[in-house]
Amino acid sequence: FTRDIGPSAVHVDSLMSQMSVRFANGDYIGEMLAPPDNVDKETNLFAYYDERDNLAFPKNVVGPRGELPEVNQAINKIDYTYKCLPRGLKEFVTPREMSNADVPLDPMLDALLLVMEGNAWNREKETAAFFTDSANYAAANITAIAAGEEYNSAGGGNPNKQIQDAVIRVFKTRGAVRRLGAMSIDTFTVLSRHPSIRDLFKYTKEGFASRQQLAGYYGLDDLFVSESWEDTANKGATVAYSRIWGDSIIIVCQNPGGGVRSYGHSKRFRKGPVKNETLFIPQDGFEGVYQVRETYMEGLTSVAPRAGSLLTNALA
Repeated sequence: FTRDIGPSAVHVDSLMSQMSVRFANGDYIGEMLAPPDNVDKETNLFAYYDERDNLAFPKNVVGPRGELPEVNQAINKIDYTYKCLPRGLKEFVTPREMSNADVPLDPMLDALLLVMEGNAWNREKETAAFFTDSANYAAANITAIAAGEEYNSAGGGNPNKQIQDAVIRVFKTRGAVRRLGAMSIDTFTVLSRHPSIRDLFKYTKEGFASRQQLAGYYGLDDLFVSESWEDTANKGATVAYSRIWGDSIIIVCQNPGGGVRSYGHSKRFRKGPVKNETLFIPQDGFEGVYQVRETYMEGLTSVAPRAGSLLTNALA
């Protein structure tokens, strides 16, 4: 006996309304390292007080009729500038797509999510390139780890000394200043299981070193670890995934929103808000199109290069 009706005969596959699968990158760390500082103009100068004038002073003991020694502060009001560049992405959605979409597909929402993610991804890419660029640090604060001494090499290198040295080279001022570290998840996992680091706690705790432990060992207020991916292949080519942040280790002192005479490694100058807009363009397409876009203006600038340190080539 053969049944003519079975499970496949009484159901027609359709799009599920309860779920869909959409990837979003891991937490972006760029704006944690350098939060936005609002400015009034797209470009401008900022005053730079020479650090040397606050690190060497004449003796201040004065005799009964002696003259007070004179001090001077050099201020550069010409050479230090920022520039906010216009940035943004857009996507188009047609009324036909909106009216014909099956639940849970939402073309307008999907377009907004895509442009927001694209802008966030671009900010992260630019921030990673900025903080791993030796041009944004004082020459004495840059260490290129030699071949064969990488932290995942056979010898293991000397991460404790090199990272501590990088930390103590950073200029840190008084006040509400945070000393921050940043690295990729690949670099972090190598350090978390590194024998010289595990030796610091192996008699009191099992397992690998945590992010909080590493921050504490090196005197950091926080350590940011990036898990963000990028596809480095051209459109249509075989996919090639890699980490956005690479194998550098960044140490910076930051004082976001610290006032007129603040001192920190870098500033993310931003003019105006991040704007999300949906515009209807009636003359385009069969019955007009909606343009979904997100725009903003900002520029990331190293304002005090001595307030940061950079370790490069941490991994083989």
